[in-house]
Amino acid sequence: RQQVIQLLSGYSGGKEAALSVDAVVAETVDLPRSEVLPVRVSFDRGELRGATADESLADIDFSELKVHNPLVADGDPIAAADALELANGTFRDLEVAAESLRLGNGAFFYGLGGDPQQPLATVVEARGFPFAWSRAKGTQIGEVQADDLVVRYRKSRESERAPPSKGSEARGESKPIPLKIGSMDAGGESVLHYLDPTVEPPFRATVAVDSLNLSNIDLNRPEESISYTLEGMVDKYAPLSLRGSFAPLASPFRLEMAGRLRNYSLNSLSPYAVQAVGIALRSGQLDLTTELSVTGQHLNSDNRLSIKHIDISRENAERARSLEAGLPVPLETAVDMVSDRQGIITVSVPVDGRLSDLQVGVQDIVVTALRQTISQGIVPALAYTALGPTGALLYLGMKIGGAILDKDLPSLQFAPNRSDLSADQHGLLDSVGRNLQRKMQEGGTTYSICSQVVSGETEGEGEPPGKTEEERRRELYRLGEQRAQAVKQYLVRNFKLDPDRLFICSPTLTSGSARGTVEFRR
Repeated sequence: RQQVIQLLSGYSGGKEAALSVDAVVAETVDLPRSEVLPVRVSFDRGELRGATADESLADIDFSELKVHNPLVADGDPIAAADALELANGTFRDLEVAAESLRLGNGAFFYGLGGDPQQPLATVVEARGFPFAWSRAKGTQIGEVQADDLVVRYRKSRESERAPPSKGSEARGESKPIPLKIGSMDAGGESVLHYLDPTVEPPFRATVAVDSLNLSNIDLNRPEESISYTLEGMVDKYAPLSLRGSFAPLASPFRLEMAGRLRNYSLNSLSPYAVQAVGIALRSGQLDLTTELSVTGQHLNSDNRLSIKHIDISRENAERARSLEAGLPVPLETAVDMVSDRQGIITVSVPVDGRLSDLQVGVQDIVVTALRQTISQGIVPALAYTALGPTGALLYLGMKIGGAILDKDLPSLQFAPNRSDLSADQHGLLDSVGRNLQRKMQEGGTTYSICSQVVSGETEGEGEPPGKTEEERRRELYRLGEQRAQAVKQYLVRNFKLDPDRLFICSPTLTSGSARGTVEFRR
């Protein structure tokens, strides 16, 4: 709508640059869909600087091309940004090449499914080099570095899912996308958010990304697999490692994954357990190792779980009764029976079937494991005792006794609303540190440092009025975290223990007159 050409030099007609322009500025540009552009592109302002052209004006070199507030849309928005910049590039025969690309404050939208106006991912800055675009090959970038990548995924409710188009499953067709990237790395404060509103309360998980790499991204060739690795921390305390490959546009879709999750709080999965079997997971930790493959609608996975120090309560009596119906002993007793001397339940859960039937996630695997282990795991114990329920209780008593004898790591008690370590606690931790040194040298054992905070600990004189329950709960969680971190730092600093083998549990809350504690779990 408005174009300004500044400092235009005269036509020289020589073998060197025949035309040079300091700046070309175009404002309020709207490029509709066409044979050249398969989507609509618009931007508020475009700047081409340091441009030179040959006699034919077919080849143009430039030092900088900058586009302000670009938007790519196909009805709904696909991508947007504050700025897109190309440096040291050329235009030739409707092709563009540049040494580097920079994207500032980019946003990428769902397109299909989810809220089309809410971005699936945002990135503060992304840099790519080298960059090329042509009508025949689309966009090609050698390497991309993304800083502060934020991905938000919301699971759709059944009522929100659009029905598949007629014949789409039978055809299984996926249209190639003209994009090729050699490798992509995410750094800075990158994070992945997941929300599942289909349970109550809604399930949320956050993965703080330590490293994320995607390689061999060629969406022009749908059958080609993209390789990926991810290292991160789930909900602050649970290390996560994933690696594998996937072909999102292949027919059929393919995914291969090997993953390991450690020290994950079972309390976070409580909404799924309540929904499935009526029991709440009040505390405990989960270690999960999985190998998974998906081809089209078929999923096959092998999952090995270690469920540590689980504490349960009945939240839905009717659903809990359906689980207890086949048990010869109370539910809590059955859980203790299938735990080993350290309070750990170890079980393998293979999963095989159609995705549309399974709807499988970590939460489903954990609930299945609990149901399977509790329902079937006590049968050998009862057979072993040959005394029925009475023998089961005796068997449980022996296990508890063994666990007490094995407990040589004392817990620490804290004064209300205090997280600093006293001289007495230093003495206890010196004993703990020596024991941990010996135990860690003997094998690859890991330990969790678990804090229990008493409701009301942070309340006292001088507290500002009007504080909400949620604010009080967060204060208690921070207090528990500070205590566990103080203990871990003391042990690592004074006994040179491997910090990667000392985990921090998500704090638990209790009520009553008991004091806040920190204990150690193997």
